Amino acid sequence: MSTTADTKRLVLLSVHHSFRVLILSILLLAGHRLPGQQNDAQPVSQLFNQAFACYERQDFVGAIEAYSQAISIKPDYADAFINRGHAYFKLENYSAAINDYRNYLKYHPENSICWQSLGMAYMHLEGWTDAQTAFSQALMLNPALSLSYYNRGVIRLKLKQWPEALADFDQAILRDPGLSEAYANRGLVKTQLEDYRGALVDYQLAHRLSPENHQVLYNQANNAMRLQDYPQALILYNQFLEANSHHRDALMARAYCLLMLKDFQSAVADYQTVLTDLPGYEPAIMNRALANIDAESYADALPDIEWMIRNSPLQKETFMLKLGYVHVKLEHYEDAIDDFTRLLRWNKNIRDAYYYRAYARLSLLPEKSKDTCRDLSKAAEMGHVQAAHLLQKYCH
Repeated sequence: MSTTADTKRLVLLSVHHSFRVLILSILLLAGHRLPGQQNDAQPVSQLFNQAFACYERQDFVGAIEAYSQAISIKPDYADAFINRGHAYFKLENYSAAINDYRNYLKYHPENSICWQSLGMAYMHLEGWTDAQTAFSQALMLNPALSLSYYNRGVIRLKLKQWPEALADFDQAILRDPGLSEAYANRGLVKTQLEDYRGALVDYQLAHRLSPENHQVLYNQANNAMRLQDYPQALILYNQFLEANSHHRDALMARAYCLLMLKDFQSAVADYQTVLTDLPGYEPAIMNRALANIDAESYADALPDIEWMIRNSPLQKETFMLKLGYVHVKLEHYEDAIDDFTRLLRWNKNIRDAYYYRAYARLSLLPEKSKDTCRDLSKAAEMGHVQAAHLLQKYCH
C-alpha cells in the first residue's frame, strides 16, 4: 500500500523583484558667475562669491546663508536661487530646493539642467508626477540628457508603465552606454514584460560595468529563478549573500532553489537564518515545515506544523492535514486518527483526511472494519484514486 501523500506543496514565498531607484549625482551650477562678476565689488557679488567658496569646501549651511543674504538684497538674483537650491539639495532639504529651482525657472525657463535638478528633488520626495513632468520638460529642451531619460524611466518603472520605462532606458543607454543602472533597471522592465532572456543580457552587462553593485546579482538571480535555472540562480544568490548575508528575501529565494535541487538540509538552514533575524516570520516557518517533510525529517517538522495550526488561520486546515500525515509517517497511528477526526469535524469535505484516517486504521488493524471502509468509500466518492483501490481490495 502506497504511503505517498496526496497533498501538494504550498506555494513558497514569492521572490520580490525590487529595484534600486538611483538618482545620479546632480549637475551643479554653483560657481558659474556671470561675466565680470568676479571683479564686481558690489555686496551682492561678494556674497555670491562667498557662497561659492563655502559650497566648494562643502559648507552648505554657510553657502545657503550667503546666497540668502544676496537674494535679500537682490530678490531677482536668479543664479543665487539655483545655487542655493543645490546647497539645499545637498543637505537633503528637497522642499526648499524645489522652491529655489522654481524661482530660478521664472527667469530662465529654458534651462534644461534646472528642470532636471527639479525632477531629482521631486523624486526624493516621491512626487512622481511632478518629477516626470520636470524630466519631460528637460528633455524637450535638451534631448541629449541621458540622466533625465534614466530617472524618468525609473519613475515609469515605479508606476508600472513598462513599455514607456523600457523606451526611456533605451534612450539613456543610447546616450550613455556606460550607465550600468540603466541596464539593471531595463532588465527589471524586461522581466515584467516576460523577456527573461533579454533581462539576463542586461543584468550581465550591468554587473560587468559595476561589479560592486550587488543588487544586480540579486535581480539576475531572480531572473534565473523565473527561467527555472536553479543551479545558476543558486550561484548568483550565493554571490549576493556573501555581501548581504542576512537579506531576508534572498535567503528565502535561495532556500527555494535548494528545495528544487533537493538539498533540503541547506534550505532548512536558510529558513533558520531568517527566523533568527525575524522570529515568527510565517513564510519561513511554513516552508521549513514543508522542507522537513520533503526531507522525511518528520519529527523536526512537527513544531512548525503545530505553530502554523495555532497562528495561521488561513493555513490552519492545510496544516491540520499535514499534522495527521506526519503522525502517520511517524507511525503514531492513534494520534493520526485523532488529527484527521478533528479536521473532519472542521471540514467534512477533505478527501485526503478520509483516506489517511482509513490508512491509519488499517495500519493499526489490517482487517477491514466498518469505519475503515466508510472512510475509503467517502474518499473514493470524492475522486481519491488510491482510496478506490484500497476499497476494492479490503472492503469487497
